[in-house]
Amino acid sequence: MTDHHPDPRRRVHFEPTVTLGHLIQVVGVLVPLFVWGVRVETAQAKMEERAAAMQREIDRNEAALAERLRGLQSSMDRIEIKLDQKADKPVGGAR
Repeated sequence: MTDHHPDPRRRVHFEPTVTLGHLIQVVGVLVPLFVWGVRVETAQAKMEERAAAMQREIDRNEAALAERLRGLQSSMDRIEIKLDQKADKPVGGAR
């Protein structure tokens, strides 16, 4: 009969030694992660800058459109006044 006790050499154990391979592996993970983070931040900053520029352009367009609308309203008011004056005049010289 065989004994079913686990072999103490096969148990998982923690080795607290840090080797050069461990350090290289950690650096190999952290450096790309850092580069990715910098790229994301740069892209985000560029997008925020573009969004701000687009908002400024929209604001300028709104101001220009509002000015044009005021000009059109003024012209329409003058035309309406002239039409009202024409409508008030008698037609064709009735005697």
